Amino acid sequence: MKYFFTALVLFGAILSSACGGSAPSGKPAVQIIAPPYGASFGVGETVGVQSVSIDTNGVTRVELYVDGQLVGAQPAPSAQGEKQFNVVHEWRATTAGAHTLIVRAFNAANVSGEATIPIAVTAPAAVSPTQVIVVTATAPPAEPTTIPTLAPPTPISPTAIPTLAPPTPIPPTPIPPTAPLVVFQPPFDGGTDVLVSYVGGQLALQVTAHAGGDDGFGIASVEFFIQDLSGRVIASKTERRAPFCYFDEANGECLDARLGEPNFKWSDTAPIAAGWYLIRAVVSTPDGRVRIDEKPVHITIPPDDLVNFFVNIDQPTNTEIRRQLDFQASVSGERVNDDTGEGIARVDMFVVDARGNILSRQSEQNPHYCGFGDDGVNTPCHVWNFTQRNQKWPNGAPIGLAHYLVRVIAYAQDGRIAASSQMFQIDGFE
Repeated sequence: MKYFFTALVLFGAILSSACGGSAPSGKPAVQIIAPPYGASFGVGETVGVQSVSIDTNGVTRVELYVDGQLVGAQPAPSAQGEKQFNVVHEWRATTAGAHTLIVRAFNAANVSGEATIPIAVTAPAAVSPTQVIVVTATAPPAEPTTIPTLAPPTPISPTAIPTLAPPTPIPPTPIPPTAPLVVFQPPFDGGTDVLVSYVGGQLALQVTAHAGGDDGFGIASVEFFIQDLSGRVIASKTERRAPFCYFDEANGECLDARLGEPNFKWSDTAPIAAGWYLIRAVVSTPDGRVRIDEKPVHITIPPDDLVNFFVNIDQPTNTEIRRQLDFQASVSGERVNDDTGEGIARVDMFVVDARGNILSRQSEQNPHYCGFGDDGVNTPCHVWNFTQRNQKWPNGAPIGLAHYLVRVIAYAQDGRIAASSQMFQIDGFE
């Protein structure tokens, strides 16, 4: 499967700390947009690494490193560099195991900034040899031994048993109804990725998903949910074969929806209006196991591709967690200060399950921005320990070994908005 965007754009929504935060002054700011943090690929797949680099003095080139080795470099179209430089590098995954991707950008002064994410490359599963069962014949049983006849036992007179009064009937105790059993199935092995971009009035939206093979392998259905920032579902669609396209398809390729054309709509009753949307995908296998992903997208009418306000998810740093959830975010961009909170109205933080139910909600107005609160400005964030919390979320719902989303929406005092979502999997409680 080849991960590649037909259109490129920097969404503050899909930037996470795993993809790098804002760079110090004088260095290019680099964000890796795809693949997602911890994505899994098969040996032989082509990995498309999409990044965006920003520098007020101009980005002159962008390089891709895999495990510290330079595998690609892209110079800017002009010698002076680009203030915002979107690049897609491609790398063929030839070796199974964990790998580290580094995107490094250079400005006109040859000063570099970078972002890093881990990915995994898996080899095809080995086929177990056929098991042969050997059955050994046994000899027939020997003739039974003759058992001597015994004298009949001497009869014993029965002892009289006193008659008891019948017991007093006891009315049955009513049993309260039992709450329905919640069963969590572990996510399937494979990958799921929402690919969304909006550039120049063209909206591209599709999902890539597989259960250990090419796109669509082992997948029963892909459900798209178009949500507003409150999580309310505006439109939905289900696809059952690859490519999993939200809009039209032609010759095995997903088509874009274009501003001003009839297909620029979420559904017949939901036009695509200006604003922020959350695109949640729920992918299922035939045996009912699920993986999820979510990406935000900002629609501007008329189109405006410039982005200067970002929110980054700093914790969790791993997609698979055990024992407790650390949830923290930071902001960056023009006219905001993450250290002091200057320019920030509030940061809303959520934990969401695969079906879009909000399990935890926290609104923060001062740094650090903590998903479960803190003890004051710039104090350590509280964590959610699963065992200490009786394996329940803040809303009382049970915690399962399943996929969840952390979602962050930041509001600047001047009205700008940035959003970000990240999938994580609970892998155990101890």
